[in-house]
Amino acid sequence: MFPNKEKNIEFKYQGDSHYIDMNTLLVSQFHFSAIVNEFKNQLYPDINLKIKVKSFEKGSFDINQLFEISAVSALFGLQNINYISNLFSVIADYISIQKFLKGQKASETFDRNNKVEIHLSISGENNSITVDKEAFKIYQSNDIISEAFKQEAKILESDEEIKGIAVRDLKSGTEFISVPRDDFDSLTYKNAYLDVEEKEKVKTAYLGILRWETIPSKGSRWSFIYENRKIHQVNIRDEAFLKRIAEEGIRFGAGDTLFVDLLVKFKKEEYSGMFLEDKFEVVKVHQIHWRDEQSKMF
Repeated sequence: MFPNKEKNIEFKYQGDSHYIDMNTLLVSQFHFSAIVNEFKNQLYPDINLKIKVKSFEKGSFDINQLFEISAVSALFGLQNINYISNLFSVIADYISIQKFLKGQKASETFDRNNKVEIHLSISGENNSITVDKEAFKIYQSNDIISEAFKQEAKILESDEEIKGIAVRDLKSGTEFISVPRDDFDSLTYKNAYLDVEEKEKVKTAYLGILRWETIPSKGSRWSFIYENRKIHQVNIRDEAFLKRIAEEGIRFGAGDTLFVDLLVKFKKEEYSGMFLEDKFEVVKVHQIHWRDEQSKMF
């Protein structure tokens, strides 16, 4: 038997009013959609997900949504997995982690097959929760989801008529997510695993040479073209490469490239809270590609 390819989901704004502020509705639904899609990308990158809003019911502000899934390619069929229910289960565990840790890091964790047991020592007492391992992995690494939850909670908290939100399966009545108003604030806490001012990543890259040192030394700065833009003041840490240039008298020209391990340093932008590329260092030079050789290759 194949899984359902669609599921009717109700997103309920809890409160006493049958009306809702337009800004609250649009902004909260935008972030909710972004959260669900980013979780989908992390958990099930090989499926497509469409979220459609059905017509509003009179006298209610329960938004009925139709979640449709399909395989990315006709070559791949859907496995017998209840993707949508699993997706919301992981989202619910993510929320539980955020509420439990309240901006702190876990004191210790223990793997339990596909689950992880998270411990946090508060005032000498050890508290714990057990959640899906993927939820904790995403919590520790995904900036996009963390920021989307903060923005979602902020817009809901700013509307005093919203007493909470709930997400449930209309057919079975299963409640996937329930967040009362008192818990909105916990979703805005900083994530201690992500709340750093700088990050870095090493990636392989082709660098077009713009400016180089004819007699390079440790700490010399070069200029390159990287991903269609110029980057300057790039330090080359590969001493064997620098020594080779000096010993062999290697000279470069416009259009020559290096295939390298590039250390990219990111810095958090104060206004948006997003991490932007800030500095670059060449860790290892693997190959030199001369311009004439490239012309022959292409």
